[in-house]
Parts: sequence; structure tokens; C-alpha cells
Amino acid sequence: PREIFASFPRIFSSELMWMIPLAFLGAFFFLYLHYLSIGWSVLAVVPFLTGLGFYAVMALVFHLPVSFISLIGLLMVFGCSLDYGVFVMDFLLFRKEDKPGVWSALSLCAFATIAGFAPLVFAKHPVLNDLGHALLWGTLGTYIGSLWGITAVYAFWQKWRAHS
Repeated sequence: PREIFASFPRIFSSELMWMIPLAFLGAFFFLYLHYLSIGWSVLAVVPFLTGLGFYAVMALVFHLPVSFISLIGLLMVFGCSLDYGVFVMDFLLFRKEDKPGVWSALSLCAFATIAGFAPLVFAKHPVLNDLGHALLWGTLGTYIGSLWGITAVYAFWQKWRAHS
């Protein structure tokens, strides 16, 4: 059993080296199938990029260690960020009328997720603490990117297309 526990991080790391790129490519493939546009598919990934950036800034500000566990947490954030990105992109592209409930539903979802992850930040165990920081700051950045990142880029894109 001791050998199994000792080899776990090495084996898991080697498997993640091919699983993470495959997950990103697979997610982007499904986004492309949904939107039939590379531009809209890239725009749906903006929340993850802002979540990743926000976590990186917080890691620098609070001197947080970026560990294997925090990378697993950011992989979990990737899944949530795709949900947020698809909800906002579908609203912007396919709405028939203005439905303000989309923004409140997105906010409630983000705040509930953040409230669930926040206690992990105060855990004394280093694994739970690293995971909590990655999930908390990544989700907060994802929320910011969903509300303001996608809408700002979308508005800029629409103005640019109108003037072309």
C-alpha cells in the first residue's frame, strides 16, 4: 500500500498530461458543434480564462502555492466556466426578448458555488486549503468573466461588425 500511495502523484500527473489537453479539445469541439463558429466558441471560453487569470493574480497577491491539487481545482473550474459561458452566449445569440432572469440565475449559481467552496479556504489541511483557493478564486473570476468579459467582447464585436 505504501508503494501505491507513493506512486500515485507520479502516475496521476502523467495521465493528466494527456487528459487535460484532450478535455480542452473535446470541450472546444462540442462548443463548435453548438455554435458552428470558431469565434463564438472561443468567446464561450472567456470565463475560464478570466477565472484562471483571477486565480493567478490571487496566488501572487496572497503567495499561494500552485500545487498539483490546485491544478485539479482549476480543472473543476473549467467545467463550471463552460456552463457559465454557454448560458451567457446562448442568451446573447439566441434571445428573442430581454429576459433579466438569466443574470440573476447566473449570479445565484455563482454565489451558491462560491459559498460551497469558501469553507475549504479556512481548512487547516494543505490539500483542502489549496483546493479551496483554486475553486474559490477560479469561480469568482469565472463569474466576473461571464458577466462582464463575454458581454464586453460581444458588444465590441457587434460594433466592429456594424462598422465593417
